[in-house]
Amino acid sequence: MVAQREILMSRPLSNGLTLGPDGVISGTPVTMGTFSGTITATNTALPDATQTFSIVIGQALPEIAVEQPPGTNLTDGSASINCGRVIVGSSSSPIIFTVKNLGVGDLTGLAVTKDGTHANDFTVGTLGATTLTSGNSTTFSVTFAPGTTGSRTAAIHIASNDGDENPFDIMLSGTGTIAPTVFTWAAAVTGSWNDATNWTDDQAIGIAPNAAGQANYSLNFNLPGVYTATHNLSAGFQLNQLNFAGSSATLAGNSLSFSANTAGNYTSPPPVPTASLSPAMMAAPCGSIRQAPIRPSA
Repeated sequence: MVAQREILMSRPLSNGLTLGPDGVISGTPVTMGTFSGTITATNTALPDATQTFSIVIGQALPEIAVEQPPGTNLTDGSASINCGRVIVGSSSSPIIFTVKNLGVGDLTGLAVTKDGTHANDFTVGTLGATTLTSGNSTTFSVTFAPGTTGSRTAAIHIASNDGDENPFDIMLSGTGTIAPTVFTWAAAVTGSWNDATNWTDDQAIGIAPNAAGQANYSLNFNLPGVYTATHNLSAGFQLNQLNFAGSSATLAGNSLSFSANTAGNYTSPPPVPTASLSPAMMAAPCGSIRQAPIRPSA
């Protein structure tokens, strides 16, 4: 006698789900709710086998995630982004935020607003999309332009249909500062003036000197070692002081123009105001300060 088997259910499944001959439930449910029952496998040659089950089918929900920088997840309500030190009257580079949908349902109604004490100092860019399907992402930017010096703060809020992170809140901060006036060659290495990594500055902003210079600029080359600092900014670069201390540096490149500022704070002896250094090559032996009066070139 050939054994026969049959798989039976005590209660129907949700629409869209089926029970296969191997006892596996599969498909895409279209009805929410809890579906419980018993599966019975009968076999004419063996005792019946039973297995109870319970399937909970819920709504496909979205789940927001925000990253800054890419790959670094932020926490709603406690995340804080520092936009750095920026000169008053200028702007930071855009800071990019990535918004992702890690859930199953669509993430909709995306919008970014801002508020806080210095909200006007922070500009929020446009979101790339207002709806994200499962697994997709979009970005927006924040730019910091301080209205005055000192600490500046604000907050941004990302609205969506996320169930427990609506809105997603992020604190912003930054520092407004004045333009640097003192630049110091950062290491005893050969390099060019336009490379910000070759300098430190008195405002800790991390920039190179202005291409044309300024009347109150002071440039310091005070590290021991042998190196060449090439002035590849504008010819006639304006400055007030050029200081050497214990260095053996060679300055090469374009010409310089010395000017008195309102304080007249030359180091002694002062260079002749508005004199230029040309041809643009000056060597400072170790331990010397090359600030003797420089006569205008012919």
